[in-house]
Amino acid sequence: MIFNSDYDDFYEGESYKERNLYYKIIGGYLLNESVDGYNKRKEQFFNLLLENCNRSGYIHGNDTVAIERLEQISKESLNVTFDYHPKQHYKAEFDHGEMSDILIMGESIFCSIECKYYDNYTFKKDIEQVQYRINKYAKLVKKEAVEILLITKQKHTYSKQQQLIEELETPVVFVLWEQVADIIEDEKVRQFLLKQLERKF
Repeated sequence: MIFNSDYDDFYEGESYKERNLYYKIIGGYLLNESVDGYNKRKEQFFNLLLENCNRSGYIHGNDTVAIERLEQISKESLNVTFDYHPKQHYKAEFDHGEMSDILIMGESIFCSIECKYYDNYTFKKDIEQVQYRINKYAKLVKKEAVEILLITKQKHTYSKQQQLIEELETPVVFVLWEQVADIIEDEKVRQFLLKQLERKF
């Protein structure tokens, strides 16, 4: 019953942490191959990312590179993992910092997703520091990368951080939780996400 949003004390009983939200929506449904319709959901998700590469304010860095990499990984077999720290494999190369809330690993490309829901993102922590790890990791695994920032519409609209983003070695694509809700066809899952997005902090 992980997508139950009908009970009276939903906001008291349901965690407001970002991890709870992306585990449930991304791991429990969107990119879960055990749930019927995986291939369609995968296609819809990457189509959404590609569409945002053509939207002003949603792509930073080289948009052509982002599109090429996203088109390629969308065709590849994927492995998805959460809360990924590259130090677990490359002990001497990295600090203890996290690289990806969600790591989507393809055969030649990977997407490192930073999820924000409750907190605002910051350029230094969520882009600059993460990009350092992404770029270093990409060279070690000999793959190319795209960074994704998954945030709410409100945080994207009112953010002053975007003006800090200039040319980046790895392109950054913004995607909104509200856009993810629009591609969710399972009504129970969609309503769960929408109810979480109505939460007042």
